[in-house]
Amino acid sequence: MSAEIGSDIHGKPLVASDVKNTLGEGPFWDSQIRALFWVDIIESKIYKMKEGRLEVSDAPALVSSISKNADGGYIITAGNAIYSWNGSTFIKLCSIDESGTRFNDAKCGPDGGLWAGTMDLEQHRAIGNLYRVGRDLKPEKVLSMLTISNGLGWSPEGTVMYHADTPKGCVFAYDFNDGKLANRRIAFRFKENEGLPDGLCIDEEGCIWVAHYGGGRVSRWASDGRKLGEILFPTKNITSVAFGGDDLDVLFVTSARYGLESPDAAAGALFKLKPGVHGIENYTFGRR
Repeated sequence: MSAEIGSDIHGKPLVASDVKNTLGEGPFWDSQIRALFWVDIIESKIYKMKEGRLEVSDAPALVSSISKNADGGYIITAGNAIYSWNGSTFIKLCSIDESGTRFNDAKCGPDGGLWAGTMDLEQHRAIGNLYRVGRDLKPEKVLSMLTISNGLGWSPEGTVMYHADTPKGCVFAYDFNDGKLANRRIAFRFKENEGLPDGLCIDEEGCIWVAHYGGGRVSRWASDGRKLGEILFPTKNITSVAFGGDDLDVLFVTSARYGLESPDAAAGALFKLKPGVHGIENYTFGRR
């Protein structure tokens, strides 16, 4: 499976919104209101796209992810803090005591907790961590010695968690049991010329879709580590992926102008395509 920019969305990426994000990230589909959200980390903006209409909201500095909250509204990670957001007002819920890091990718898991990783601001020191935050809003450190904690996702049964530490060039898998991790292993590894693993998501068949930062592509992997195919994009820094649409059959893909000396025309755009497979529903904070 390999495709370049085309005239339809069946296996070929189209520009869904030419937003020219500095660092577009964290796409999230809210099936209740049938809208896609994503963020621009550097510009501290939250984007919402519904029925082709785009809304942009200011957010706390270095906003990096958005998830659904069972109590209403959304859960946001930004800087070293976690906030609730009702679409207009941000309320700080908790923070972590770290120096030289910020939150990066975060998602809710099947246990109802928010799994939020941090990254080294200098992007080379192993000082990041992965936290689980439950309804008590007390961050629990789950993994340490990470450099850039990134892509998170769970198998359709909720029994395996996938997690990327970007500079390591691979995605790890863990047995997942009621919020506990065990049996860490390498799920798969990128080749040197393919870029680095960034955001990821899981489809209904249990396969893992991963954005290649610096590699200009999204790849699909079987749970046994076999690479099943890839889709090429007209820009290098592909940052994250998420299924959305009424039938969860559209793959939304974010990208970044950040780090490009001479950004191309498509850099920072939001893309969409129909890969021929459906995604799975997002988990909600505070709901099992």
